[in-house]
Formats: sequence, structure tokens, C-alpha cells
Amino acid sequence: MRIAYLVLLIVAFAAVHLLIGGARLLFALPGYGLIALAAAVSVYSLRRVSVAPQRFAVVSAVIFFGYIALRAALSPVAYLAWPDLFSAFACAAVYLLFACHLTTPGLRLGWMVALGALALAGVLVGAHQFRVGGDWMPFGFLRPESYRGRASGFYICPNHLAGYLDVIALFALAIAIWSRAAITWRVVSAYVAAVCLAGILLSGSRGGFLSFAVGVLVLIALTLVRLSRVGQVSPVKPIVVGVLILVFSVGIGWLAIRQSTLLERRAAMIVSADNIRLRLWSAAIEQAKISPAFGTGAGTYLYYGRKFRPPGVELDPIHTHNDYLQLLAEFGLAGLAAAFLFVWAHGRAGLIAFGQLGTRGERHPWGLSNAAALNIGALSSVAAYAVHSVVDFNLHIPANALLLASVGGMLANPSVEIDAPPGPVALGLRQLVPRLTLVAAGLGLAVVALPKLPGEWYAEESRVARRDGRWLEAANLARLGLGFEKQNPNLYFSLAESDWEQSQHIRNPAIARSFADAAVAPYREALALFPEDARAWLKLAWTLSMLGRVDEADAAFASALAWDPNNGALQTYYGHHLRTLGKTELAIAAYRRAVELSGNPDAKANLLQLEGRAP
Repeated sequence: MRIAYLVLLIVAFAAVHLLIGGARLLFALPGYGLIALAAAVSVYSLRRVSVAPQRFAVVSAVIFFGYIALRAALSPVAYLAWPDLFSAFACAAVYLLFACHLTTPGLRLGWMVALGALALAGVLVGAHQFRVGGDWMPFGFLRPESYRGRASGFYICPNHLAGYLDVIALFALAIAIWSRAAITWRVVSAYVAAVCLAGILLSGSRGGFLSFAVGVLVLIALTLVRLSRVGQVSPVKPIVVGVLILVFSVGIGWLAIRQSTLLERRAAMIVSADNIRLRLWSAAIEQAKISPAFGTGAGTYLYYGRKFRPPGVELDPIHTHNDYLQLLAEFGLAGLAAAFLFVWAHGRAGLIAFGQLGTRGERHPWGLSNAAALNIGALSSVAAYAVHSVVDFNLHIPANALLLASVGGMLANPSVEIDAPPGPVALGLRQLVPRLTLVAAGLGLAVVALPKLPGEWYAEESRVARRDGRWLEAANLARLGLGFEKQNPNLYFSLAESDWEQSQHIRNPAIARSFADAAVAPYREALALFPEDARAWLKLAWTLSMLGRVDEADAAFASALAWDPNNGALQTYYGHHLRTLGKTELAIAAYRRAVELSGNPDAKANLLQLEGRAP
């Protein structure tokens, strides 16, 4: 059965990874379904005797995942909390599968082989993206213009590709140096590490550069310690392999940077005071002050990031680009403490196992050990992500969160007894409770997440239809989605937007007005579910303004400005509204504010006209 669990996990992870890393909820749900299946059927292995996971590590994991799920379930906007809620269940299931069942080095090496194949495919895609410099993505997805010229593989954002490749490269290096595999496979592993490093460079991710460097330093330190402990005949072979890998990797990196002005520029910007992340972090700090103990709830940075955005930040700050600050803002000091407990417990478990593995080499004269290779790769990966999480939000990308969950499971159970005497372990509560928790996590994931799939499907299809100008189709798709899901504000918003756009393309004034009137109700439905959504308030306000419903429009604009006061585009629309009412002085003030915030060209043109300075 363990091979069946592994196959299900590989297929699930591949599905999430290939579909932009699951960055939109729809694309994570199919993989979550397979994870739920693997966790639920693990009931068949409930009474199988094996090495038990480290007790303290598992307890810390249950506390962390349990708190995240509970706080997400109690968050103010249910829809915004779904990604974190479902991710907590899925990551707990993956973690416990590795901690309780996928415990042998052979199964874990099989997992890493599959992940390595995905990494090679991602770098191949990324190399094409880097070469052509466009917005091309597999499977018809689109990338923002700001990422053009950088490799992102199957992900939307290059930084998330780098976060994935960091882990795979470090495991591949550890396996190449310490695995007992045949030399051919170790050379292949070294090649995978070199390709992953090349992919990190092509991504242009400064956080990826730094975190990989930290991970390599930890890997080298652990390797040197192990060399001093295993009592092998000679340390030359693994050292030579490691040096050759590093020289080859550095050579690839140097050549890649020298061949690209983009990479040279980004390498020079590794330390930069003029970084938008600092402004996003300031908004998260202001948000954290609202509810320091337990945070404001999962997903709430979307609207508090707008509310506290500094001038000059016009794009929606969906994430803070700092996993620690976002955790603090949304889950409070309790969430941050649970996360640090989890990391400390698993670092402790990994280092204790490293010490025990360091005293033997599985009877190999050179001290080679598959378990030690995996242990060193896992510890190095945790160190890398501890750094990368300072500047990015990889743990909010399901594919990368699931990857780290598997690493945590490996550290929790390195197939070496840590807090019990050596020898066979009788099946007791220490093994039974985590396995029952695993089954419960799988069933919970199936119950809470899978019913959302039809609604998410229609919401995404409606969004794409709107993007392509197919307004009537978008409206029909949104209505179909509402037949399955009433708690998704995006469905109501998409319906409203489709009706509004149709009103702008119909020549008959009476029919056009009827479509604009029809848009008001779904905008209000969306706001009933997500009352802090400045975007929906703005669209409602503008629709009401065009319909001549002035008092309602004023109230809607007031709500939009309350939740997004430093948005230049919003101030521009407000200026247009005031100008149509003949409130010239107030309109001038709004336009001036828009120009101060973002230099909005539309606001500039209108300001010049009202001040009589237009050419």
C-alpha cells in the first residue's frame, strides 16, 4: 500500500505543480482531492508496525496545522480564507504520510526522483521563457509583463520557481555526495543540481540566490561534520565530488549572468533600499497592530494591504512578500509562535537524527547512507526556506507548501529512533494517534474542499471569458457557478462586471441602462460576502454614478476610499464623479491627490483642463 500512497502523492503534486503551482484555488483542488484519497485509504495501514515518528515534532505539527485551520475557519471573509484552510489540511496530510508511512529511504528517494523530473521540465520551460522574453506559459496561462525575460517554469512568478528549485538542488547535491546509489545515479543527481542552479539564475530571483547560498553553506557544514564522524577510510571521494559540483555550478552561474544584462542588473540589486517589499511590509506591520494576538484572519492582507498601502503602490498587494510578516498579520503572535515551534521541533529532530546517522554508514566503508543524504538535504532545505521566506511568499503557493510539508515529515521520522530504545516498536498510541489524525485530515480535506470545485471552475471560466471580451458568455458562466456555490464573491462580481460591460457596448440607451441597472444587485451581493473589497465598492460607485443615483454613488465612493485611501486610480474615478456633478473644487482636489499618489495620466489631463492649463 505504501507504494500506492507514494504514486497518489506524486500524481497529486504533479497536478498542482503543473497548474501554476496551485496559485489559484481551482488549480490546487484536483491535487488536494488525490491527497485526500491517499490520506483516507491509509486506514488500511493503520496497524502496520514501523519506526514511530518523533513525538515532539508531530505534536508541534498538529498544533501548527490545527491552529492555521481553526483561525482560517473563523476568519471574517470565508472565501479569502479557503486557500489557507484547504492548504492546512493538505499539508497536514502530506506531512503525516511521510511521518507515518513513507518512512523508508527507498520510497523517499522515489519521491525525490519524481520531483527532480518536474524540476528538469520546469527549467526547460523556463529556459524557453528566458530566451524568447515573452509571456508564454504552458497550458495557455499568461504571465504579467513585469516577469518577461525571467524564467518561471510552470509557475506564474519566477520567485516561486526559484523556491522550488532551491529544495530540489539541495537534495540532489546531498544525494550525489552521500547516497549509496550507483555512481551513474549520483552523477545524474549532480547534473540535476546543476540544472536547478541554472534555473534559479534564469529566474532572476534574488531571494532564490541568497537562500540557495545559505542552504549550500549548511550542506557543506553538515558534510564536514559527518566526514569527521563516520570513520571512513578516506574523505577524498565525497569532497572531490562536492567540489566538482560546486565549481561546475558556480561556472554555470557566472556564465549565465555574464550573458544577460537582466541577470547582471538583478544580481547587482540583491541588496537594495529601493524595494517595493519594504512598503508592503510596512502595511503588514500596521495590520498586525489591529489584532496582535490572533491576527485579523486568513487572506485579510488583501484588503488591509490596500487600506495601509503607502503612496506609489498601485497593484493589489495580495501578499506581503514575507511569510513571517503575513503570518503575524493574519494569524497573530499565536500563529508565529506555532510556526517557530514547528521549525524548532523539526530542526531538533533532524539534528538528533543527523547525530545518530553520523556514527554509522549503514555498514558502508565510505560512510555512504541514503538516510543520511535525505537528512542532510532536508536540513539544508529548511535553512534555505528560512531565508527565502523573508523576501517571498513561497509557503502561500500550494506546490511549494506541499513540498516543505514532505520535508517536515522526513525530519519528523528519519527512520531512526530518537526518543525510544532501539529495536522494534510495539504499535501503541504513539503510532496510532498520528495515523488516525492522517485519516481525519484526508476526510476533512475531502469534505471541506472538494465541493468547492464546480463553483471555482465556473468562476475561472467566467473570468477568462471577461478577459477575452465575451461578456454574455461570462455572465452565463457566472450564473451557472452560482448554482453550485453561493459563498464565492468572485462569481457575483463577474456577473456584475459582465452586465456592466454589456451596457457599454449596446447602442440602444434603454437596453444599455437596463444592463447597468442589472449590475447593481450582484455588486451588492459580492459586497455582502466581502464588504471590505475596495475594488467592488469602486465598480458599484461608478455604476451608480453613471446611472445618476448620486447619493448611493457618494456612499459607495466613501466606502471604497475608506478601504483604499492611497489608490491613485480610485482617486481619479472619484474626481470624474465629482466633475460630472459640477463640484469643480472637490474634483480638482481628488485629481491632485491621484497625481501625488501615482502620477495618474488621466488625472493629470483632467487637472490641467479644470485649472485652465490644458494645451
